[in-house]
Amino acid sequence: MKVDLVKEFSRLSSIVHRLASTNPQLGQKAQAALLQLSSASKALVHMSQQFSESYLDLTALELQDNRRSVNRGYWEVLPPGRLLEPQILELVRNRSVTLKRLYQASLDFTSITKFSAEELAFAREIGDDFRSHKRYWNRLKKVVVDDRPFRIGQPWEVKGAIAFFSLLLRHGYANRCDAQLRRGEAAAITLDLNAVSAELKNSPLAESDRLQIMYQIDRRQQAFLNGGWFEAYSYYVFEDMLIRLAADFEIYSRVQYQATQAGRSVSRGDIDLLVSLEDQIVMVECKSGEFTEEEAGRCVQKTRFLKEICHDMGVKETLFFLVAPRVDAEDSAAVIDRLKSEDIELVEPQDIRSLLSKRLRPGA
Repeated sequence: MKVDLVKEFSRLSSIVHRLASTNPQLGQKAQAALLQLSSASKALVHMSQQFSESYLDLTALELQDNRRSVNRGYWEVLPPGRLLEPQILELVRNRSVTLKRLYQASLDFTSITKFSAEELAFAREIGDDFRSHKRYWNRLKKVVVDDRPFRIGQPWEVKGAIAFFSLLLRHGYANRCDAQLRRGEAAAITLDLNAVSAELKNSPLAESDRLQIMYQIDRRQQAFLNGGWFEAYSYYVFEDMLIRLAADFEIYSRVQYQATQAGRSVSRGDIDLLVSLEDQIVMVECKSGEFTEEEAGRCVQKTRFLKEICHDMGVKETLFFLVAPRVDAEDSAAVIDRLKSEDIELVEPQDIRSLLSKRLRPGA
């Protein structure tokens, strides 16, 4: 009796992916372990396609068409972090349809960085509920610079602030978080975060009361907390949606390049997220800080350069997304209009999924 390894591994991959997608309440270690198992099971599918007799007999032609998904197995089993030079060369020369075509169109790749399961788990949780966390995340970025306490100014902010700092504690981005409550002229008392709601339910905040959160942020992960997670969340959403659509795709994060072809207007740059499927290439730029007109200009210049590269590759369609917090100030209108004129679509993290459901049409 023949066992279809591809079918069995695919079934395992589907189960693990469903567990990881539907259980956000799991602890950090359990969530990270599920994500690692999910990546490993997907890699098993890709590798088994190369030697499963029963699969090859039935779908040899389909395997030829799905070469991106097969090649993605190499990426799936690479360890997280910055890739070593031999790993990049192996990707470009032998494992990646997309990177090889970009290389042939004059791009040399100087660095590629893969997110860890822990980074993706944090990005997923904060990104899926960014509407709730945005206010507190923006404020923390300002006060963490000089270690100022996080002041809660209004009673209605208590629940959201506690949820946000609890998120940081769960994922290890904060080592300690306590609430400090001072009522009038009395001495301040220190409360565990979980005890704040009960304390205020018994005795609501008065106008003269002061409530603030004392925290300790892991400085080694501060850059990721301040905005690096935008890239990780974009990666997670794109990969999740394309897997669900059974698309033949490749996806790479934090790709740095330099152009070697004479006459190019840009010689060095980076692509926060590079996605390839069929005759479509998607490139994503992530900006977590204030997006100025000067930065918009650099984004436009980079996009024009990459469009030219894609044109040289013979790509039929290119999509460019800018993932950034939406700014409602009047002076931002000109910046947004300029991006739109260059076909760069601005999207907030929590809206990526709904936008992709309209724009991505694999297999259509």
